[in-house]
Amino acid sequence: MTWFPMSTLATKAAQAARDIITELGIRDPADLNIELIAAHHDLFVKYRALPGQEGHLLRGKRAGLVVVDTEALATWKWRFVIAHELGHFLLHEGADQFHLCTSVDAYRWYRLSGIEAQANAFASELLLPTALFAPRCNIEESVDLHTISELARRFRTSLTATALGYIRHTSAPCALVHSRAGQIDWCVKTRGFLPKIKSHGVLKEDTFAAACHRGEDVPHEPLPISAREWSGTIKASHLTLLEHSFYIESYGAVLTWLWHEPQQEREDARMCGIPASVFLENLARR
Repeated sequence: MTWFPMSTLATKAAQAARDIITELGIRDPADLNIELIAAHHDLFVKYRALPGQEGHLLRGKRAGLVVVDTEALATWKWRFVIAHELGHFLLHEGADQFHLCTSVDAYRWYRLSGIEAQANAFASELLLPTALFAPRCNIEESVDLHTISELARRFRTSLTATALGYIRHTSAPCALVHSRAGQIDWCVKTRGFLPKIKSHGVLKEDTFAAACHRGEDVPHEPLPISAREWSGTIKASHLTLLEHSFYIESYGAVLTWLWHEPQQEREDARMCGIPASVFLENLARR
């Protein structure tokens, strides 16, 4: 599990994106037309089937072409692909058609080193500009995937990319967990989130995420659960978490948003959530 440190090169890439936002006078998410922004920098977009790829860049002497896989058009991911390739075009003179992006994953922007991390940092900042996005992350009450989905709709970004951006900018105690086949792929958190969740660990059976993987009918809303179902951290064992887990059928994965009250004290142990299995059983009886 990690929070969001940025390398020096990734920080510079994000600053390059902020400079573009300032130069173009963008003050509203509706103005973030990524195709026009790319064209302004002599990078043009074409869509075609690219088996095994999501996009690649062809560079000429005066202009460039980014080719995007048509399957990316099914979601807002195509915007991230273009922004990612624009990052390569502006920041990396050596990147051309031989540099193929087989997986432009929003999560990778902080996880990888080198030019891919820089391109992802650039894309994240360009599509979720700090000046426009960060003020929307200072919500005092609990946040769930419905909140993130509304932000994703407004900024026209994927749910995962938007959730990662939210965690990067908020001070609220929350975490994002991605799991597949009952196992945690990765987890990112804010500094204020107390439980420690191990990446590559197996989900406990009584989490709502595990219930999603089993195909059970889990309400699409945040539900209370004891932190003990997610973490063995002693200092967090008394906490009640709100867990909002959502099965993404196209990826065969579950995205989970976790949140707890800021600086929740041990006296609140009496309010701990019940195991997911008990909750769902009680729900079925209604």
